[in-house]
Amino acid sequence: MGPELDLLSFNSALSACAASSAWLDALNLFEVVQAADLRADAITYSAALTAHGAASSWREALALFAELHALERSDSGAAAAAMAACGAASEWTAALRMLEVEEAASEVVDTRVMRMACAACCQGHQWQRACLLALTLAELSALVDTQLYSMIIAAQMNAG
Repeated sequence: MGPELDLLSFNSALSACAASSAWLDALNLFEVVQAADLRADAITYSAALTAHGAASSWREALALFAELHALERSDSGAAAAAMAACGAASEWTAALRMLEVEEAASEVVDTRVMRMACAACCQGHQWQRACLLALTLAELSALVDTQLYSMIIAAQMNAG
């Protein structure tokens, strides 16, 4: 008899793989979790979403986030990871659509989610939209740090 499969162990391994360059291993582990009928939680999905971001598979990340949302297990960390996947692929329109959905579903949108949408706009050279999101963050008394401003400036410079 082999070791008992538990979600905590899988989440730890998934998160470690997703945080390193082993995104393919993370996605394979996610498939094992699903095949083992373990009840994947937001942490499990967030790690898989991060792996999809590293793999530049933003469509799969959005589909996975939609699945998580339908299961009513999503959280702001998972939303931020899905947006980061969009940003990594310069799919800023998908990130903004996701932000709209998050805003409609919640009275208060987590600042991490807004920062990821801002970053996605920067990566897509949409510095004007990124500026508007940064202003919204500032109005919410959220930290708008030099890193975020630097990304916006770089996006403006790259836009020509």
